[in-house]
Amino acid sequence: MSACSKSDDGACCVGTSHTGPVEESDISPPLSFQSLSGEDDVQGFDEEFDPPLENKYECPICLMGLREPVQTPCGHRFCKACILRSMREAGYKCPVDNEVLQECHLFPDNFAKREILSLTVKCRNQPCKVEVELRSLEDHLSCCNFSSVCCLRCEGCVWRKDFGRHEQMECPKRVVTCSLCCEKMTYDEEQGHTLLCPYASVQCEFCTEEMLREHLKSHQEDECSQAPVSCTFSYFGCTSRMLRLELGTHMHECMQVHMDMMASTLIRLWTSSSVPRSDAVPRPSCCSCSDKMQELREMVRAFDSKVVMQGHKMLEVQTRCETQHRMLGEQSVLLKEYEGRISELEARCCGGTYLWRVEKFSRLCGGLGASGDAPDCPAVQHSPGFYTGVPGYRLCLRLQISPRLHTGSSSPEQLPANSEPYLSLFTHLMQGDFDDVLPWPFQGRIRLSVVDQSERSSERHDVVEIMEAEPHRHAFQRPISMRNPKGYGYLQFMSLSLLGQRAFLKDDVLIVRCEVETNRAGFGARDARQQAQNFENGQSRPLNC
Repeated sequence: MSACSKSDDGACCVGTSHTGPVEESDISPPLSFQSLSGEDDVQGFDEEFDPPLENKYECPICLMGLREPVQTPCGHRFCKACILRSMREAGYKCPVDNEVLQECHLFPDNFAKREILSLTVKCRNQPCKVEVELRSLEDHLSCCNFSSVCCLRCEGCVWRKDFGRHEQMECPKRVVTCSLCCEKMTYDEEQGHTLLCPYASVQCEFCTEEMLREHLKSHQEDECSQAPVSCTFSYFGCTSRMLRLELGTHMHECMQVHMDMMASTLIRLWTSSSVPRSDAVPRPSCCSCSDKMQELREMVRAFDSKVVMQGHKMLEVQTRCETQHRMLGEQSVLLKEYEGRISELEARCCGGTYLWRVEKFSRLCGGLGASGDAPDCPAVQHSPGFYTGVPGYRLCLRLQISPRLHTGSSSPEQLPANSEPYLSLFTHLMQGDFDDVLPWPFQGRIRLSVVDQSERSSERHDVVEIMEAEPHRHAFQRPISMRNPKGYGYLQFMSLSLLGQRAFLKDDVLIVRCEVETNRAGFGARDARQQAQNFENGQSRPLNC
C-alpha cells in the first residue's frame, strides 16, 4: 500500500505504506508566481503591504513591489518588464548607476522572488480586512466577500456576499411567476401585468360586484343592473338613457310613445317603398313566423345563461386545481427540508463511527476497460458529512478509483499502458455547527477500513489503515469553505483486484468504515489484534499509526 504527501509548494514524494497517509487536494494547486505575474509588460505589485515594503524589494523604476525580479551584474534589482522597457527606450544602461547593460546580463533573482511572494498584503477590496501572502492574493480575490460581481440580468454590480440575496430578492430582472395566471415575467414587469391579468379580481365600477377581469366586459354589457344603457327603441328614435335596472319601468311608462315612434318609422318605410298599401297588410303566416322567432330567441337566452353558469363553474374548478398544485409544491419543499434535517440528525448521532454504503460500485468503476486497465482520470465520489460527536468535528470521505503509481513517478498522471487501478480513500474536514467551540487544528486518530461482508464473522478480514492527524497540514486546519479542499488519506488504499478475492463487494455495494477519535486513545488493543490477524493471513502490509 503506497501513500504520498503533497507539501505547500506543490512538491510530492512517493513511498510505501511505511511513510503513512497522504495529504491531497481535489482542486487545482495554489497560484504560482508565473500566473500572478500576468503579461510580460506588467509593472510591479501595486499592493498595500503590511508591514510596509522594504526598499530592497522595491523596483527603482516603477517604485512598486518587484514582479519577476531580475538582477544586474552591478547588483541592482528591477522588475523584468520594467528593466527591459527601460533598456529599449532609454538605452542599454543601468538606470541607477548608468553601467553598460545588455539583456543577456540579466538573470532571474529567485531568492528575492520567493521572499516577495511570502510578504503579507492587505486585500484591495474595501472594507475587507483580510491579510494574506502575496502568492495567495489572487486566490483570496476570487472568493472575497467584498469583491464586485456583475449580475448578468440587470448588469448591476454587488458584493459577492450579497449576490445570492440580489438574485433572489433584489434584482429587478429576476424571473417571477404570477400567482393567478402562472405567467412568467421579470419583476419590473409584474406591476404592469397586475393591471392586465385576466384572472385578477376586479370590482365593477357600477355595481361594485367583484369578479374576474376577463368577465368584467360581458358583465357590464349584458348583466350589470347599475350599468347605464340606451332604450331598446333607440333605433326608432328614443334618446333616453337609464340604468339597466330602470329599463323595465321606462318601457312600461313610455309604451305609447314607443308605439308612436315605431308607427312613424314604419309609415316612412312604407311611403318610401313602391309596394301598394293593400299588400303591406300583415298576413297570418307572418305573425306565425314572428311567434316562432320569439320562441327561438327565448331558447337562445336560456342557453346563453347556462353557458355563462358553466363557465363560472369551470373557472372555479380551475382555480381550485391551481391552488392544489401550489399546495403540493409547498409540501414537496417541506418534505425535502425535513429529509435534510433527518440526515443532519443522523450524521450527529453516529458518535464518530460512520459506515458509508457505496451503492452501484460498478458504475463508479465504469471507466475501466474490458481488461481491467486504469481509467484516464480518477472516478471520484464523496460521502455525506458526519460528526464525531455533539459537539464534534464534521468530516466526509472521498473515494476515487486511481491508477497505480508507476515506480519513479511522483504523480498518477503519467502512467504506462495497462496500469493497475487502485482504490483511494481520503478524509476531508467540513464546516460544522460546532466549529466555533472546538479546538483547531484538528488532532486525533482516524481509522479507515473497507469492510469484509462475509457471512461468517470468523472469515471476515477487513482492510484497515490508521492515521494520526498532523496539525501542521492544511487538511486539519479549520475549513474556510463548505468542504476543506485538502484531503488526508491513501492514494493506494487497496488494489481493485482484491475486491473480487473476498466478499468486499456484495450486491454491488462497498462498505467503508471511518472511526474518528479526537483524544488519541482507544485504538491500541484493537490495532494490535488487527495487525496480528493481518500477519496470520499472510498480509505484509503494516498499519500506519
